[in-house]
Amino acid sequence: MPQKALDGLRVLELGQHVAVPYCTRLLADLGADVIKVERPGGDPLRQWGPFPGDTPDPEKATLFHVLNRNKRGLVLDLSQASARDRVLALTAEADLVVDGLRPGKLDEWGLDASAFENANPQLARVQVSGFGQAGPYRDWPALDLVIQAAGAWVSGHGVPDSKPMRVGGRLPEFLAGSYAATASLAAVLSARQQGRAAYVDL
Repeated sequence: MPQKALDGLRVLELGQHVAVPYCTRLLADLGADVIKVERPGGDPLRQWGPFPGDTPDPEKATLFHVLNRNKRGLVLDLSQASARDRVLALTAEADLVVDGLRPGKLDEWGLDASAFENANPQLARVQVSGFGQAGPYRDWPALDLVIQAAGAWVSGHGVPDSKPMRVGGRLPEFLAGSYAATASLAAVLSARQQGRAAYVDL
């Protein structure tokens, strides 16, 4: 099998929905070994269609499979100490952790920056959220429609008397995933060159 550009890169994904899974899928497509951690009940995308034959089945959700191909996965309840220990054990062997949970959630569970760095002093870490990990809007929910509205993408598109319309295809989330993939590679390179942890808040 031909070698891929990111062969040997070890990635831990703590994300769901679109942006973080798309980020790590891009890395996995280039050869990275990605382990996706799902919460009990699975990534919410498992409940989204389309489904083959229009029969809902969490094992056959098309968008979930598109975003999570070439990955390994496991289910962990991070509210449990044993699950958090498992995450830190995986972190110790990883080059990169990409997190898409709401700001502060990992901190609540004791998985703060110091816990990750103690597990792996040369870890690259990227956190993806709608409005960043700090600041006045950090706790606002921010999926596709919210981001489009905040960025003034939702508009009448210059058509008189038309209702506001959104751009289709969850484009902001895919764009965020693309930027996160680029930021991830920069963080990994920085951690390796500097010999210490690198962090990106996207």
